[in-house]
Amino acid sequence: GNGSWYFAEHYPQLFSAAIPMASAYPIGEKIDVPLYVIHCAKDELFDISRTRRWVYKTKGAGTELTFVSNNKLTHYQGCSYVDELKRAGAWLQNIWKEK
Repeated sequence: GNGSWYFAEHYPQLFSAAIPMASAYPIGEKIDVPLYVIHCAKDELFDISRTRRWVYKTKGAGTELTFVSNNKLTHYQGCSYVDELKRAGAWLQNIWKEK
């Protein structure tokens, strides 16, 4: 979640990519590693509109970013995001091929 955003922002030299889930990290600047952001519309802790706002600001600043929204699951069903994480894994494989 927020830790993924934080470490991608502050320590990009350590990571080839980041996959934050169910978080709302207040940034509007470019992050130098690609991000695959997963969020749910029914999140009880982090409203998706806030996350979208930060995602669009960060992407607009030049971050390579993919945003995926799930409309059925909640914040507390993290282990049920199998499909989203499989797609994130395929995305990550592509990132590694490019490097």
